[in-house]
Amino acid sequence: MAAANLLIRHRRRCPRRTGRFPALAKAVYDGTDVDPETSFATGLDWVLDAVAARLTRSQP
Repeated sequence: MAAANLLIRHRRRCPRRTGRFPALAKAVYDGTDVDPETSFATGLDWVLDAVAARLTRSQP
């Protein structure tokens, strides 16, 4: 029952339903065709780029 209530609350606040952040909502709903390997590789690249940037800034 708790899971159903959580889903209902999420749907009420969904950006697509509220009209808030229309570009983000469109990207999320339209971008579901990405295969898992590509999604993982992209996410990993983002994380590694962020770590590299942080390490570069912290060096004297």
